[in-house]
Amino acid sequence: RSQQSSDEVSDGNGRLGAVAFAPTPGDARVLAYSNRTGVSRPVILDVLRATRTEPEAEGLEGEVYPLAWSPDGRQVLLVDLAHAVQRLLVWDLATTKLRSLNHPAGPYGDCHFARDGTIYAGWEDSTHPPQVIALDAVTAFT
Repeated sequence: RSQQSSDEVSDGNGRLGAVAFAPTPGDARVLAYSNRTGVSRPVILDVLRATRTEPEAEGLEGEVYPLAWSPDGRQVLLVDLAHAVQRLLVWDLATTKLRSLNHPAGPYGDCHFARDGTIYAGWEDSTHPPQVIALDAVTAFT
């Protein structure tokens, strides 16, 4: 039997990796990722209701990981890693739909939603040193 790390549990034929608890008090959801389909995909587990929510897979090309909850718990920031390119997406939990953000190319590090909806992200590319940039959750560029 293979040994699992302390932040992962079984998901049938795949694995779950926990990322963060929901940001709102009394909310029993956990933001995680699962590879039960053969590639990593985000999932939200509601431990009280024993439900799981997954985004629509249409348009996803590579491994997709959750990065951060919005402060109100209604959206999740994701990164799609395909062909060595990172693409940031916002997952609307009410509709389960994904919206691709228009953002500068390059690798992204730590990303967070601010209370006003701005997304702050660590970013760099071959011509820019590491820096924190601000992205609007709707239009992406600020």
